[in-house]
Amino acid sequence: MIRFIKILGWVLLLAVVSGCSGADTVWGCADEDNDLVTVLKDNGYRIVLSDDVQTTLEKAPEGAAVLLLNRSYPDSVRLLSGQQLSRIEEKGLRVFAEFASVADTLPQLHEIGFERIVMTDSLAPGLVPMDLLSINRGYYFREDAVEDTIMVIAKVAGFDTAVYGLDDTPCYPLVYKKKEGLWMSTSQLSEFARLRFMPEAKWKVFWEKVIGDLTGHETRFSSWIYPVHPSYGKDESLPDTARLASVRK
Repeated sequence: MIRFIKILGWVLLLAVVSGCSGADTVWGCADEDNDLVTVLKDNGYRIVLSDDVQTTLEKAPEGAAVLLLNRSYPDSVRLLSGQQLSRIEEKGLRVFAEFASVADTLPQLHEIGFERIVMTDSLAPGLVPMDLLSINRGYYFREDAVEDTIMVIAKVAGFDTAVYGLDDTPCYPLVYKKKEGLWMSTSQLSEFARLRFMPEAKWKVFWEKVIGDLTGHETRFSSWIYPVHPSYGKDESLPDTARLASVRK
């Protein structure tokens, strides 16, 4: 009996350790009500939040998934220091750093007006090069000498595809990999519902791929935030006031 109790104790201890550093735990510097944080919680992820980047990097165990979401957007670009980059590499952390740069000085911001978001890499069958997405009321900064881009910002023709490509078209990195395991973005992307990024299905696939890469296993979100949705289900009978309600909206 005593041996059984000891074995049970070890099993429970291993379960606790796995829960703290496993693939379904994400460590982050972010607001509690951030859209991405909300989606992760709704899909069963354990989120461990800290108030600043350095604390997040120190608390996260080796090889952990880390989200460094910008809480000061668009007022301030997050500058990652050489010490923080070294810490990420030393611990083998897999990181998404939002609205962040490794430059020594704060970059100049630009407003996203008529520009579109263009895929330059293939992340999934539903998210391939030249696919178009949009960001509403966004700001970004221009990052030079970026090679491994995944998304860029550019003025292009097309509804859901950049029909003429990007040849001879000025474009600027939006999402890229600084190195393996370190994703970076030049704008805020985690508040996709609040700012109504479109098309929703493509942004959902994008974040599934990002989180899947950070955690090391394929990810599919069963729960997602849809800011625009039908008022009634397809099998519901409309009330007599439905027409009036649609006009008021």
